[in-house]
Amino acid sequence: MDELGVTQLSPSDLEAYRNKAAAEAGLTGRNAGLQFQLTFETLYLTPFLLNPERYLCAASAVQIIRRLLPVDTDIKVSLRVLRTHFQPCLVGMVLFVSISRTDEERKALETRLNKCSCDISSNLLLRIYHDNRSGITDTNFSGLVASIFWILDCLVSQSMRVGHVAGGESEESDSTAKKWPPNITAFFPSGQEDAILSFSRLYRSTQSYNIIQYIRNLLPHCPSLALPTAESSLFWEVAVEGLQDAAKRFTGFTQLECEADFIEDSDGRVQWSEQTIRAFILLIHNLITAYERLHRDFSSSGLTTCSHKVYDALLKILHAAKSNPDQNQQVNFGYMAAATAQTAIQAMPASQRPLITHPLITWYSRVPGESNSHSWDYGDVFGWMCRLFLVAQCCNAGCKESSESCSTQLRYCSRCRLMRYCSTSCQKSAWKSHRTACADFAKLTAMVRAKLGDDPVPAGQLGKNMVKFEKEARKLGFVDSRMKELSKNLAETGV
Repeated sequence: MDELGVTQLSPSDLEAYRNKAAAEAGLTGRNAGLQFQLTFETLYLTPFLLNPERYLCAASAVQIIRRLLPVDTDIKVSLRVLRTHFQPCLVGMVLFVSISRTDEERKALETRLNKCSCDISSNLLLRIYHDNRSGITDTNFSGLVASIFWILDCLVSQSMRVGHVAGGESEESDSTAKKWPPNITAFFPSGQEDAILSFSRLYRSTQSYNIIQYIRNLLPHCPSLALPTAESSLFWEVAVEGLQDAAKRFTGFTQLECEADFIEDSDGRVQWSEQTIRAFILLIHNLITAYERLHRDFSSSGLTTCSHKVYDALLKILHAAKSNPDQNQQVNFGYMAAATAQTAIQAMPASQRPLITHPLITWYSRVPGESNSHSWDYGDVFGWMCRLFLVAQCCNAGCKESSESCSTQLRYCSRCRLMRYCSTSCQKSAWKSHRTACADFAKLTAMVRAKLGDDPVPAGQLGKNMVKFEKEARKLGFVDSRMKELSKNLAETGV
């Protein structure tokens, strides 16, 4: 028996189970079993394929991935896609399903996995897979692993505190939460913090520009917000009220009193200044801190209505930002959106932090020891703003080119790799204001890459890493003389 109490396959039964799993996955032919096994061995899943239960789990995962691809996709193409693009997602599905101990538990988990993975992953994976312009690399898919664990485990057990990633540290009340599954510990050597790091990658790949939009996208899958609880009721009530008020003020419809000190022009329209950005951060900070203070329930239908109102209010604010001629202030709006949750988290005691926070900003926070000269934390938010405003813009506010004409010739600053300019002259003229931010961006880019371990592997490159894989697999005792035979058979079948 292995560390999870599952009986290991004997060598005589290995081929039978392998062929059965390949058949369930829809793979047929003379070498179907070998193709199926080699696919998962190249995905570093060999330790999870030495018992019948996990072989069937792997087959279920293949079926799920195939449903995310076009209907007429051949099984061989599906396996190739698995190896190059959907590796982390597949790993997560197999590990999650393999948590079960009995056939009944496995079937129940697979049912939930089928439903949730299609709802969550189809929109996310296919959009990224088919849209090369999104700039998402293979490493970003590792975020899907943690997200599937968090979301599906929440659906299976209400006690799981999904999305509780404030600062990457456990709080006192976490001791009563669901125990961290051993499979996740095996896959993420650093445990929960490592999974949280992957979860932050998911946040990047969804291109969410603030936590409220992210919550809205995951609302159907997050019981902590979707159920009529005291916490969710207050969150949406206060969010709707505060954001609707902010939307009116930012579009100049009214001059309602607000706790924050906004700067307005002679017509009562809010100006996009640094003080305005700080004030809006404070406003949403108040919304998040109020998350803990509700005393009455909220109906599910009312919750859905509120979520739509929040979305409409945010759209009005973003429309006001888009129509503003000062492009640098639009970038500042991106800083504000990215820093909102981090500001709230840092200002609140650990015992009062909300259950769902902004996982990405934890890893994009300021470099320790850096001078406190900025009111917000920097991150790769300009790219989000370009997608948000539908067209890329030169970072030089005095650029004479139109947005449409310069969007095709933008080049990254060679130092920070974040700010973009349409020409060298624009970059030189904007260098005085960009110099400080450029140094900060460069430091943060290096820090984030080091923390996230980003080392993108181009599509199709995975098959060239077999030598490295064999060395690692031999250390685990899973590679023998059959590896060359399996590789040869796979090459003959064209997979």
